[in-house]
Amino acid sequence: LRWDDDGSRYLAVGVGAALSSNGTLATADSRRTVKFPTLPSGLVSPKHTYSFTGDAALAVRITTTSSGHDYAAMVHARTGKRAGVLTLPRTAQHRVQGSDLYSLSADATGLTLCRQPLPSGEVACRLVVAGDRSGTNPTLYQWGALSVIKDPAGAQPLLVEAGRVTPIALPEGTASWRGEGNGDPTRPLLRTVDAAGEPHHVRVGSDGSTAEWLTVPR
Repeated sequence: LRWDDDGSRYLAVGVGAALSSNGTLATADSRRTVKFPTLPSGLVSPKHTYSFTGDAALAVRITTTSSGHDYAAMVHARTGKRAGVLTLPRTAQHRVQGSDLYSLSADATGLTLCRQPLPSGEVACRLVVAGDRSGTNPTLYQWGALSVIKDPAGAQPLLVEAGRVTPIALPEGTASWRGEGNGDPTRPLLRTVDAAGEPHHVRVGSDGSTAEWLTVPR
């Protein structure tokens, strides 16, 4: 990300495409000013973030609000034409990966993970964790179709893969962890820190096991 001479900066960078804060969408063979589809009026406290689909076919603007819903507005990167607006659950946890948009929400029923293919938005949701999670702030990490969820009320991270929810066995002595990078690229990678403050990068297996993947200096 960088600042340009006119004071603009990159909001998102994809495979062969980039979107600047002045509305310029640049691809390998074009530069054009784009406008995202109009959202419903009267939204409370809208905030925007930007992403590209994995193939950069779509530029996606995700708008979180204090209203009843969030929204994803889309533009075709090749033509600059508007591609519609999707209604999303109201949550801070929206992730664009591949050609899908994933949303994790927390409420009185538990933690719910939804997937919406882009641009059609035919939503499919599943309850990942049952039990009241109202007022909690879970975190969603996404690697393609693989999700890792940090549940504030749970002792272990959760791997969501092929319809299964599997607890992840963090290395013994882990003091903290977070998602790391884009994967290797087929499995999730986590950055853990042990009690001595040493970082480790571990690869998550389909059974929830973890193995050291990369050693880096502190």
